[in-house]
Amino acid sequence: MVDSILLFLRIFRDYPAVLLDYIPEFKIIFRNVGDYTEEKILQLGNAMLASALITQKYSHDPTRL
Repeated sequence: MVDSILLFLRIFRDYPAVLLDYIPEFKIIFRNVGDYTEEKILQLGNAMLASALITQKYSHDPTRL
């Protein structure tokens, strides 16, 4: 697995060193939303996020939206 933090920081490799302390470090985790049921997505408890994820899940099939 490629370290997502290092890939993100490569974007800023040409920035002055003094600015590097202000660049956030976080991991990027990719999940296939198609693997989750609508019920599981709705259990997240955030309607805005659930709406966005369900839209993504069925973006290939507008009749299911």
